[in-house]
Amino acid sequence: MLAAEQQPDRIRPMVVRMLGTNSDEGREILAQSNLDIILVDTLGEAANEIKKLA
Repeated sequence: MLAAEQQPDRIRPMVVRMLGTNSDEGREILAQSNLDIILVDTLGEAANEIKKLA
């Protein structure tokens, strides 16, 4: 369990771009969490998702 899952009322939607060593494992962990997370591959996608949330 992720620490953030223990306080869901304090967590806002997050846009996450994850690269590097173990990024696949990290993405899997976040995808399986109960957190409101949008996983993206590029900074452009991240910007578009943030615009949608604003």
